[in-house]
Amino acid sequence: MVNLRSCMGGLCLIFAAGCSVAPAFQPEATPLRYEESMAHCEQLNQERPAIESLRSLAESTISHSGDSISFRYVIVTREPKDLRIDLLPMEGAFTLGLLVTQGEQILLLNTQDKTYLETEDRAAVLERFLGIRGITREMIIAIVSGIAPRFDCSQVEILQGQDGVSVAIDRVQHVAWDLAGNTGRVSAFYILNNEHDTIESQGALYYSGNASPSSMSLALYQPLEAQGIMLFKKVVINPVIADEIFTIAVPGDYSEER
Repeated sequence: MVNLRSCMGGLCLIFAAGCSVAPAFQPEATPLRYEESMAHCEQLNQERPAIESLRSLAESTISHSGDSISFRYVIVTREPKDLRIDLLPMEGAFTLGLLVTQGEQILLLNTQDKTYLETEDRAAVLERFLGIRGITREMIIAIVSGIAPRFDCSQVEILQGQDGVSVAIDRVQHVAWDLAGNTGRVSAFYILNNEHDTIESQGALYYSGNASPSSMSLALYQPLEAQGIMLFKKVVINPVIADEIFTIAVPGDYSEER
């Protein structure tokens, strides 16, 4: 039986063996002038299709030094802030862990230890649940859908690369996006340190004729070193999602984690 106490997504279970040297962030692209960057960013926002809700099933395998661990994730999100992620084993439908955010409140259930955590620290809980430092709800939507998030253009720098690929560096969220032309289609992302000169995690998205990605390769450098692959299945954009999906009652036999 997997123990999920320290890291719900499983990364901390087998990858506690320190860190590798994180690579430098050195995009091969030319920064646009401020006016051009703003115009390009605003165009990306205007052409971005509206994502009011999203549902997907994902399968992930994370590996390090010959060890690996696999999970399934059911991801459901709805504007403005609702998010639910069910952590499942590769076989069977029982839930190993559950994260639900509704508004500002976040609930984390560990079904194996029968504990729960209620908090408003969204960043810390998402990092703990998924094992990726700096991950956000907006990033999850962009990765699963393949559509770049809506940018605050005053905080984003656009670089022009080769073959029609542009790089958008979000100075507030500390993440960079490789985008295909003016479409905002994500080909890769890089979670950066606060100085934006080092990559802490990065992923490359792959498409197989669908509008949404079919898979993603993932490399983690900080705080833990690991390699991963995620397969996206049954991605549905803008489905009708009932309120009950995000309304979870803590079972009476669960104890609060502090």
